[in-house]
Amino acid sequence: MGTQVRLDGSQGGARHVIGLTSAWAQAGHQVCLLAPGHWASQPDGLEHLAPRREAPGLRMELALAGLAMRRLTLRVPEIAYVRLSASSSALPAALVTARVPLWLELNGPILDELQARGRSRRRIEAVRLALKATVATARGVVAVEPSIAEHARRELGAKSIFVVENGVQLDVATPGDRMEARRRLGLSTELRYVGFAGTLAPELRLDVILPLLERMDLRLLVAGDGPAARRLKGKPRVKWLGAVNHDQAIEVLRACDVCLGLREGWMGMRPLESVAVGRRLALWGGQGGERLRELCAELPDFVFVGRDPGGFERALQDALEAEARLGPPSEDELEPVRRRLGWEETARRLIELFRA
Repeated sequence: MGTQVRLDGSQGGARHVIGLTSAWAQAGHQVCLLAPGHWASQPDGLEHLAPRREAPGLRMELALAGLAMRRLTLRVPEIAYVRLSASSSALPAALVTARVPLWLELNGPILDELQARGRSRRRIEAVRLALKATVATARGVVAVEPSIAEHARRELGAKSIFVVENGVQLDVATPGDRMEARRRLGLSTELRYVGFAGTLAPELRLDVILPLLERMDLRLLVAGDGPAARRLKGKPRVKWLGAVNHDQAIEVLRACDVCLGLREGWMGMRPLESVAVGRRLALWGGQGGERLRELCAELPDFVFVGRDPGGFERALQDALEAEARLGPPSEDELEPVRRRLGWEETARRLIELFRA
């Protein structure tokens, strides 16, 4: 696997790469990871080669390609799996030249993200053409959600696209006592909290939840930062913690009576982590909600979906009532669901895809 994601970074990309490659190695596969940064405790069966270049970009890409070429003189892998970035070209080209079956992974609408960062049209078009050429050499593209798969098809010309959702870091997203989590966060043990953790992207439907807080006598607990943060500042009944580390983000989920999924479109990762810690969910929209309901089919009244403001209000009310009536699931009840959420499941699905 090759990526420009720094393994010692604090973003979700590092957790993704470490979780996936660790799961492959622990399943008995031999894994060589080409990635910047330091990884102190990699599992047996995993070899990490880090380039000297620190900053992502074309020079980093060339450094990764150089590492790959040197490693290929020792042993040619059965599969190469490259996580795409805006400058991904040299590493995939080196692998294809060595006749290694190439798979690509796309974790976001890469051209839209460049536009959001203010890149010029000329720059974006150059990236599109380069990535389109790279995609044409691959056996397939793995997208982590349907909207990203559509971006790969529409913008990059991908034809063989497969959706394989990200996993959850189960050793961090563990069940825990709600009141203990609140005490650690300095929150009231008497009030009702609903909330979420994650990037405060513009597409979050905060307009749906904020009017409900007073009407339903709730407090909104939020961890994360981003463009939508301005809509939370100074709002009554809102406890916004700002950007926090991953452990604290999980603590926020544990502290809630009910967790929320407010992202327009695909639900994202945080609802999966909410389930992993044993919290009921009220989700906005339907993309991803049905899969989550299927995963949680053994847990009674656990995932509630509303596809319009009125429906979301009913979903939240039903989730709160179910929590008051049933309480959180026991760890024994939750464990079969957790097993289907971890990186081990994602790694298994990818291996099945490669074999097919």
